[in-house]
Amino acid sequence: MRRFTLLSLLTFFIAISASAYSITDAWISMPDSFVPSLSATLRRELVDLKQQGRRPEVANLLQGKTTLDTLTADYMRVSLSPAAIFEMCRLPMQNGDTIVCVVKTYSAPAKESEVAFYNRQWLKIELKHAFAGKCFDGMVKSLVAKPDTMAQSRFEDLSAMLEPVMGWAELSANGPSIVFHRSAPLVESADKKLLEAILLQRRLKWNGETFK
Repeated sequence: MRRFTLLSLLTFFIAISASAYSITDAWISMPDSFVPSLSATLRRELVDLKQQGRRPEVANLLQGKTTLDTLTADYMRVSLSPAAIFEMCRLPMQNGDTIVCVVKTYSAPAKESEVAFYNRQWLKIELKHAFAGKCFDGMVKSLVAKPDTMAQSRFEDLSAMLEPVMGWAELSANGPSIVFHRSAPLVESADKKLLEAILLQRRLKWNGETFK
């Protein structure tokens, strides 16, 4: 009976600790190497400005402007520059712990993202096939489909326009989910409308172990 009580208390305190770890805590404790343009002091200043209802913008270490766009207990979105977005969300694990998902998206000009997972000590976690059984590249490659009314040759011509494979992702402020998009890096603006017929988007929700 005593052993059961101790186990219950341990589980309770783990859950309390995980829930107390906000995305702000993660942002401030993050190593400077993750966002070299912002020191810990500047990261804290952005949060303070947001919480005070003032414009959350600072001059970064690269002599540009960085803006905190969105901040909740579990999610944040930061415009590091006109061409770089940094997103983080807090993901509860089934074992009661918490990990952080980080998405960095660059526009040059086609969008491309990097997605990674970390524990609370900012050690990288390797979640294989984290996106509905696929890796990031596998998910991006799957974001095309041939409409029933389209000829196979036409579908192949349009698919060829999407090479090389490039994609981007965005997290949600309304719950632990991620949306994947396919980029068309070598396609002229006038031709992008043609690709809408075969391009897909896909939203996956976090289930405590993986995005599904």
